[in-house]
Amino acid sequence: MDIAVIGLGAFGRWLIEQFIKQDFRIKAYDVDYGRLENLESPNVIRCRTLEEAVESVDVVVVSIPVNVAGRVIIEVSKQMTRGVIVDVSSIKKPVYDIMKNLREDLKPVCIHPLFGPAAQHLGNERIALIPVRDSLEERRIVERLFPEVKIIEVDINEHDKLMTYILSLTHLLSIVVVDIIGEIGDMEMLEKLAGTSFKHMCKMLNATLTESLDTFTSILYYNDGTKQLSSKLLREFSKIARTISREDYTVLKRLIEEKQEAYSRLEFMKRFAFI
Repeated sequence: MDIAVIGLGAFGRWLIEQFIKQDFRIKAYDVDYGRLENLESPNVIRCRTLEEAVESVDVVVVSIPVNVAGRVIIEVSKQMTRGVIVDVSSIKKPVYDIMKNLREDLKPVCIHPLFGPAAQHLGNERIALIPVRDSLEERRIVERLFPEVKIIEVDINEHDKLMTYILSLTHLLSIVVVDIIGEIGDMEMLEKLAGTSFKHMCKMLNATLTESLDTFTSILYYNDGTKQLSSKLLREFSKIARTISREDYTVLKRLIEEKQEAYSRLEFMKRFAFI
């Protein structure tokens, strides 16, 4: 199979590594050609233009931030004479209609890999498939590209709604937490005294704040639910602040008890705690 990977960020490079393992022939392109210079494999052709990359390939995977993905997908579709276009962005509404309206001789596949470039064993990973035209055919394409991955089919609206909580919430919290931690003077002692829960929070910060600037910004900007979520966070934090300012131990304890009871009903979150 001949595949073009457009975008050589961390995930684009991961894609190339996976496709090399499957002995696919790969064309790689990025607007920053310097990202291609360290690609050393007989399976990979480094391309200087988008036109060169998509010429005569079976599949084009667009692995770039959603703020420019739609424009690039349109440009790719103009250059292709046949084949499959795969979008891997984490928010789908900005690109979904573009994918749906591609020419009939092009096959659109909308997926959201629910893992990052650190993934090693695909048998342990999941991919969300957002059907565009023919879910069965699109599923077969994904199975060919990512063997052993568990495929979860989900509607476009449900996907982006849930990404408000899966992505926007963690990213908003990361912005706030890193700002507060940055105010601490003695970082060396903080590190020495850090306990388990603090270290888990640091893992969340690392997972979000090491993303590319455009990827992070796009997750917040293009998700319709982010504004409402950020307002709700503000209200909740204000409620907690008011409760603490009353300096009433009993009232504060009651608030925390309510939150612990609410958490006890979220069985899936408790299961995640042990993964």
